[in-house]
Amino acid sequence: AATPSATADTPDKPPPVIAAQVLGDVTADGWYTGELTEVIWNLKDESVIRTQPGCGATDLSDDGVGITASCSATSAGGTSTSTVSIKRDSHGPTMTCNQISPYYAVGEKDTMSATASDTLSGVTTPTVSKAIDTETKGAHSVVLSLQDAAGNPGSVPCPYSVVVPIVKKMTLATLATAPTPNSGSSARIIRATSVSAKVTTRGVARTSRTTHRVRPRS
Repeated sequence: AATPSATADTPDKPPPVIAAQVLGDVTADGWYTGELTEVIWNLKDESVIRTQPGCGATDLSDDGVGITASCSATSAGGTSTSTVSIKRDSHGPTMTCNQISPYYAVGEKDTMSATASDTLSGVTTPTVSKAIDTETKGAHSVVLSLQDAAGNPGSVPCPYSVVVPIVKKMTLATLATAPTPNSGSSARIIRATSVSAKVTTRGVARTSRTTHRVRPRS
């Protein structure tokens, strides 16, 4: 009897071979970034592939660890399944100003800082600081920026105000006893102390003190 010839659906052929290709920006640490990551499936088989669910181009836009995509293909040789798992971080770190709307005096030299955190790729530098401009009074803001470990940028505007210091004066009076010249008695003398303080909303910046002796009327 004649040996039957092989056909495209001969059962003893191997199942399909599936290879995945991941397209997108990726860091040296394996983090995929950017708005979209795409998975392309390449299928090879010696016979006709009958079904291939999930084997179209797959777009991955969620962030996280263990983001997966799967492809399954069936031919006369059987069924093959392939799954890829990636980690994605497409958003910058969360940043928080360390000072809450502080006040500074005109011309005062200072800095403001912010803290960064990231629940996925993390941050290599958790804090950043920057010198502020206090040349003019009024409401101001300084933008502080950092990147997470995947290279995604993050920033936060930190507001502050610049004010002109207010000089306040007050007089403190104290009683003292001092000898009266050319007499054997003593008289009470009022010591009047004048205190000047340069005050901003953040507290006393500088004080000066002057003392005067005032003889009360007899």
